[in-house]
This record gives sequence, structure tokens and C-alpha cells, in this order.
Amino acid sequence: MDNIHVIIIINYIVVALMAAYVIVNERRLQETHDRTVQYIDGVVKNMTMNMNNEIRRISNEQISKKVSFLDIYIEDRRNPSGEYIIYQREHAVRVYCSFEGDYGFTFISRKSAEATIDVNALYSTRDFAKIRVLHPTGWQTEALVENLLSFQNLSKLFFAMNSHENYKGPSAANSGLHPYLFLGFLPIELAKNQNSQGYRVKDMDFQYPNCDGNPNSYITFFFNPKLSSPGETGSTNIFMTRWITSSLAIDYPKYMDSSFYMDWEMHMGGCGGFLTSSALNTKASLGLPFGKFLDLSSLPKLPGSSSSNPHTGPRTTLH
Repeated sequence: MDNIHVIIIINYIVVALMAAYVIVNERRLQETHDRTVQYIDGVVKNMTMNMNNEIRRISNEQISKKVSFLDIYIEDRRNPSGEYIIYQREHAVRVYCSFEGDYGFTFISRKSAEATIDVNALYSTRDFAKIRVLHPTGWQTEALVENLLSFQNLSKLFFAMNSHENYKGPSAANSGLHPYLFLGFLPIELAKNQNSQGYRVKDMDFQYPNCDGNPNSYITFFFNPKLSSPGETGSTNIFMTRWITSSLAIDYPKYMDSSFYMDWEMHMGGCGGFLTSSALNTKASLGLPFGKFLDLSSLPKLPGSSSSNPHTGPRTTLH
């Protein structure tokens, strides 16, 4: 083989090696490009997730400012009565807000049984409360309750969640229905006396003689998340049911969902009576009073807010 053929062969080999080098480098460049694209994609996704989390956190902080009925009123005073979600201690609490002139009332849903509820943030006066009643037919009524006129300068009503400090509390036989809201009329110090006691509805006093000085003076409203039956039922009498029989019909557009109505237990003295919702096949809901709103008249209306009142008809089924 002469020198020319050797040179030609060497040239072919050089060209082949160069082509192979180019191919290998192109593959390496492609792999580097792919890794770079994956890295950038991961960074972008991570930044997007962090940004969304921050937006959600800020949004939740803004929403959590609605911790009470008053916050909702300030945001929307056009037609605000209805169902809302408020946030307390990072817990969502489902409430029904009823705005009625200078005062309003907050009713808590049984669906919030697992929430940590700050009842103190939901009322501004203890002079009165509203109780709504769900009858077996689905009819809904309500009554404003107070302490007897003769006790109003001695004691305010008492509202609490899973507490009855200074008051006789609900029967241990019905502990399976907890958690509960508590409405106390007279504390033990006043209720232990053997005198006339009771409650006031529609500007009328309903009394009984506390013949044995047993200091029960309350109505308890049970969330009863396990749908348990009461261990103690009680029995009815005229005095114990006057807050029900004296209650007034609610216009059906203002009816609450049945989830706002609870099993209840009422105990007055020893001679007043002991009664639960099971004896009457009724449910009830405690309305915590909030107001007055007259001092808010100078606040501007906030645009773009709305309220919901998702009622479907004039009857609500007990369940």
C-alpha cells in the first residue's frame, strides 16, 4: 500500500472520530439541557407552591378576623341574616346570624361540635337570650327569655360552652350527649333559697316555689354528635314548657336548618321540674345576643359582600 492510500485511510479515520466526537457531545449537551430544564421546572413549581401557600395563609388570616357576629355585621349591613362560617382559634364554626333591629342573635350549628368555640366572643349582653324551637311538624318558633323581674338586679344570665361555673350543671346521666351550650338563670348562691324562682318570657314571669332549695336553674343544649339517647328523660308540666308554648312563629324565610337545633335538658329546683327534648320530641337552639348597632351608624357600607340564607321551604324535618 502506497503512502497516498495510507493518508486517505487516516483521513477517513480522523473524519469518523470527529463525527463520533460531535455525536457524543450533542448527546451530552442534550442531557445537560434536559437536566437544566428539569431543574428550572422544579424551581418554578416550588416557587409557585410557596407563593400559593403564602396567598392562602394571608387569606386565612383575613378570614379569621371574622370571629363573631359583629364582624359579619360590619362587613354587610344590607341583608345579612343567614348562615355563615366564622373562625375561632383556627376552627371553623358554622353559625346562623339573625339581625333584628338594634340587636341580633348568634345560633351555633351542631356541625361545629368538634370546634373550640369562644362563646364570650359571641354575645355582648347577658340581660336576655333567644331560644328557637323546632317542633315535630317542622314548625319553628322563638321566644325571648330573661330572669324573673325580681332577680334582674341580682343576677345576669350565664352563657358557656361545656362549663357551668357557679351553677348546677346538666345531669350526669346525659353526659353521652356532650358537648353542650349552657344557659344559666340563677347561680347556686341564689337558687339554693326556698323562694319563688323561674324565668321570664314575653314580659311575663313564670314561677315555681323552690320547696327543697335544690339549686338547679338552667337549660342545656346538647350537640350530641353521636346521636345518643338521653339517660334521663324527665316529665312535662305547664311551668316547664311555658317558654315553648309562649313562643312566636318565625317567618319561614328566616327558618334555620335543622342542624342548628339541639337536644336539650331543663332543670328548675327540685319542685320546678326536670325535662328533656325527648319527652316532647322537640329540638331547641340558643341565640346569643349581640348589639347594640346604633353606634355603628356612621360606618360606611362595604361593597361587594353578600349573605346566604339557604332555606328550601316552610318546614324543617327533625332528625
